Amino acid sequence: MSECIIGKSGTRAWYVRKHGPLSSEIHVLHTCDQPNCRNEDHIFLGSRSDNMKDMVMKGRARGTTGKKFEIDNSTKLAISLANRGRILHSKLSLDQVNYIKNSSFSNVNLAKEFNVGPKTIGRIRNGLTWRNS
Repeated sequence: MSECIIGKSGTRAWYVRKHGPLSSEIHVLHTCDQPNCRNEDHIFLGSRSDNMKDMVMKGRARGTTGKKFEIDNSTKLAISLANRGRILHSKLSLDQVNYIKNSSFSNVNLAKEFNVGPKTIGRIRNGLTWRNS
Protein backbone atom coordinates (compact mmCIF):
# COMPACT_ATOMS: atom_id res chain seq x y z
CA MET A 1 0.00 0.00 0.00
CA SER A 2 1.22 3.50 -0.71
CA GLU A 3 2.20 5.91 2.06
CA CYS A 4 -0.24 8.23 3.82
CA ILE A 5 -0.31 11.88 2.84
CA ILE A 6 -1.05 13.89 5.97
CA GLY A 7 -3.31 16.95 5.79
CA LYS A 8 -4.53 19.45 8.37
CA SER A 9 -8.26 19.75 7.57
CA GLY A 10 -10.95 17.16 8.20
CA THR A 11 -11.16 14.42 5.59
CA ARG A 12 -14.72 15.25 4.57
CA ALA A 13 -13.91 18.96 4.13
CA TRP A 14 -10.81 18.06 2.11
CA TYR A 15 -12.78 15.62 -0.07
CA VAL A 16 -15.59 18.13 -0.74
CA ARG A 17 -13.09 20.84 -1.72
CA LYS A 18 -11.42 18.44 -4.13
CA HIS A 19 -14.42 16.56 -5.58
CA GLY A 20 -17.52 18.64 -4.84
CA PRO A 21 -20.50 18.32 -2.50
CA LEU A 22 -21.55 15.04 -0.88
CA SER A 23 -24.93 13.96 0.43
CA SER A 24 -25.08 14.06 4.23
CA GLU A 25 -25.65 10.27 4.18
CA ILE A 26 -22.25 9.67 2.54
CA HIS A 27 -19.19 9.21 4.76
CA VAL A 28 -15.55 9.56 3.70
CA LEU A 29 -13.68 6.49 4.98
CA HIS A 30 -10.02 5.45 5.18
CA THR A 31 -8.50 2.08 4.35
CA CYS A 32 -5.45 3.08 6.42
CA ASP A 33 -7.42 4.40 9.44
CA GLN A 34 -5.24 7.52 9.62
CA PRO A 35 -7.72 10.39 10.17
CA ASN A 36 -5.46 13.01 8.55
CA CYS A 37 -4.47 10.92 5.53
CA ARG A 38 -5.26 12.50 2.14
CA ASN A 39 -3.90 9.77 -0.15
CA GLU A 40 -6.62 9.12 -2.77
CA ASP A 41 -5.73 5.40 -2.75
CA HIS A 42 -6.65 5.23 0.95
CA ILE A 43 -10.02 7.03 0.69
CA PHE A 44 -13.39 5.48 -0.14
CA LEU A 45 -17.02 6.54 0.24
CA GLY A 46 -19.67 4.66 2.17
CA SER A 47 -22.76 4.87 4.34
CA ARG A 48 -22.82 5.14 8.14
CA SER A 49 -23.48 1.40 8.18
CA ASP A 50 -20.40 0.81 6.01
CA ASN A 51 -18.36 2.94 8.41
CA MET A 52 -19.58 0.96 11.45
CA LYS A 53 -18.91 -2.40 9.76
CA ASP A 54 -15.44 -1.21 8.76
CA MET A 55 -14.76 -0.13 12.35
CA VAL A 56 -15.86 -3.48 13.75
CA MET A 57 -14.04 -5.58 11.16
CA LYS A 58 -10.80 -3.70 11.89
CA GLY A 59 -11.17 -4.12 15.66
CA ARG A 60 -11.57 -0.40 16.37
CA ALA A 61 -14.94 -0.62 18.16
CA ARG A 62 -14.86 -0.26 21.93
CA GLY A 63 -13.95 -3.59 23.49
CA THR A 64 -12.81 -5.22 20.24
CA THR A 65 -9.07 -4.67 20.20
CA GLY A 66 -7.43 -7.19 17.92
CA LYS A 67 -10.40 -9.57 17.72
CA LYS A 68 -11.89 -10.88 14.49
CA PHE A 69 -15.59 -10.26 13.90
CA GLU A 70 -18.29 -11.64 11.68
CA ILE A 71 -21.27 -9.52 10.61
CA ASP A 72 -24.60 -11.32 10.82
CA ASN A 73 -26.45 -9.96 7.79
CA SER A 74 -29.91 -10.71 9.17
CA THR A 75 -29.50 -8.65 12.34
CA LYS A 76 -26.47 -6.48 11.50
CA LEU A 77 -25.11 -7.22 14.98
CA ALA A 78 -21.38 -7.59 15.34
CA ILE A 79 -20.69 -10.74 17.32
CA SER A 80 -17.24 -11.55 18.53
CA LEU A 81 -16.07 -14.99 17.50
CA ALA A 82 -13.38 -14.81 20.17
CA ASN A 83 -15.66 -13.79 23.05
CA ARG A 84 -18.28 -16.58 22.96
CA GLY A 85 -21.32 -14.46 22.22
CA ARG A 86 -20.30 -11.16 23.79
CA ILE A 87 -22.17 -8.35 22.07
CA LEU A 88 -20.29 -5.13 21.37
CA HIS A 89 -20.36 -2.69 24.30
CA SER A 90 -21.55 -5.44 26.66
CA LYS A 91 -19.67 -6.43 29.80
CA LEU A 92 -21.37 -9.82 29.87
CA SER A 93 -21.29 -12.76 27.48
CA LEU A 94 -24.32 -14.82 26.53
CA ASP A 95 -23.02 -17.68 28.72
CA GLN A 96 -22.74 -15.33 31.70
CA VAL A 97 -26.27 -13.99 31.14
CA ASN A 98 -27.68 -17.51 30.98
CA TYR A 99 -25.83 -18.35 34.20
CA ILE A 100 -27.31 -15.25 35.88
CA LYS A 101 -30.84 -16.13 34.74
CA ASN A 102 -30.56 -19.65 36.15
CA SER A 103 -28.62 -18.85 39.33
CA SER A 104 -30.05 -18.96 42.84
CA PHE A 105 -27.43 -16.50 44.11
CA SER A 106 -28.51 -12.98 45.11
CA ASN A 107 -28.26 -10.04 42.74
CA VAL A 108 -25.58 -8.51 44.97
CA ASN A 109 -23.41 -11.65 44.92
CA LEU A 110 -23.76 -12.07 41.16
CA ALA A 111 -23.00 -8.38 40.62
CA LYS A 112 -19.75 -8.75 42.55
CA GLU A 113 -18.84 -11.91 40.64
CA PHE A 114 -19.37 -10.29 37.22
CA ASN A 115 -18.24 -6.76 38.12
CA VAL A 116 -21.57 -5.11 37.31
CA GLY A 117 -24.21 -3.42 39.45
CA PRO A 118 -26.98 -5.32 41.24
CA LYS A 119 -29.55 -3.40 39.15
CA THR A 120 -27.96 -4.86 36.01
CA ILE A 121 -28.49 -8.36 37.40
CA GLY A 122 -32.09 -7.49 38.32
CA ARG A 123 -32.80 -6.14 34.83
CA ILE A 124 -31.49 -9.35 33.28
CA ARG A 125 -33.57 -11.53 35.62
CA ASN A 126 -36.72 -9.45 35.06
CA GLY A 127 -36.36 -9.57 31.28
CA LEU A 128 -35.74 -5.84 30.86
CA THR A 129 -32.38 -6.52 29.17
CA TRP A 130 -31.08 -9.59 27.34
CA ARG A 131 -34.69 -10.63 26.58
CA ASN A 132 -33.78 -12.74 23.56
CA SER A 133 -31.00 -14.74 25.14
